[in-house]
Amino acid sequence: MDKLPRLRRKPKPPAIETSVRRASRDAVAADARPVDIMAPAVLSSLSPPGEPHQHPQHALALKSLSPVRKASPFRSFKIRASAKRARGSSPVDQPATASPVVAVFNQDGHAPHAACRSATHAQQQARPLRPEMPGFLTLSAQEIDRKFHEITWAERLRLADAHRNQHVDDYRWGHYQQLDCAQRGLMDRYSNIRPWNHNRVRLRVPDGEFDYVNASAVSLSSPSDPSLPPLRYIAMQGPTEPSFDCVWRMVAEQMPSPAVIVQLTMMHENGAVKCHQYFPHARGDPPWTLNEADAWADGWSARLTLASLHHAAEGAIEVRKLLLDVAGAPEPRVVWHLLTWTASSS
Repeated sequence: MDKLPRLRRKPKPPAIETSVRRASRDAVAADARPVDIMAPAVLSSLSPPGEPHQHPQHALALKSLSPVRKASPFRSFKIRASAKRARGSSPVDQPATASPVVAVFNQDGHAPHAACRSATHAQQQARPLRPEMPGFLTLSAQEIDRKFHEITWAERLRLADAHRNQHVDDYRWGHYQQLDCAQRGLMDRYSNIRPWNHNRVRLRVPDGEFDYVNASAVSLSSPSDPSLPPLRYIAMQGPTEPSFDCVWRMVAEQMPSPAVIVQLTMMHENGAVKCHQYFPHARGDPPWTLNEADAWADGWSARLTLASLHHAAEGAIEVRKLLLDVAGAPEPRVVWHLLTWTASSS
């Protein structure tokens, strides 16, 4: 029983001490025991906002609030608050989005080099770019309509000028006048659609021979870089049957191998003939012999053969490989012929 008094708990000090002397006495006694690990939190809650937390008077008052404890056998262990915060879950990786790039297109449809705004775009710049829309097709509907009317009026003025000067030989805005239609046959499918004298394709035939074909040479230079070679095309009307030999002689003379013909009309449309069959059409068709009658009296002749036929773009386009073998040439010319656009959709 003499040990019971030792087990009795000593009375706890009041929760709030108002006596400065009592606080001073407790402060001396508290130096001998470890400070409560909750001291920083309590200090933070008792300190008025805006005042420093480590004021000596507040720290002394905090020690006086701690209850009197018996020396623990674990007093030699130091409890330190970790300097590192617990690591939370990592944020979900967001997909990288490329910054938009703005490019201004020139009138020739080429875009100048746009500054790279991201690593992703820098990699895309190294890849070959797809063909861009020509600049004149990116205009507004009102601007396109205005330019169309300008072209229409310019055409009317040229036709009036050509009519006034129709008796002038080889006038710039004049047209070739075919006078032997009864013997040779019509070369023009439409009498009001003919090439100008200054840019019509002339066959390389002996002087005085028939050199006409309803086709115009088109040359497009780059307005942004005049040093680039111009792009060259031939715009041809749907051939008539009497013009077949002239058409293929023009292809042999004007177009390198391989050549590409894009036909923007069907052979027949709405019950009318839009274009005569000027090439072997189906597999198994025999080769064609061109200029059997030697119409130009220079010995030019050629042989046209259908080498292959297949469909592209899910059957929307017929692709033919034609071989044009000109007499005396070292090897046949390859001509790729693309068909199945309708005139209403071109």
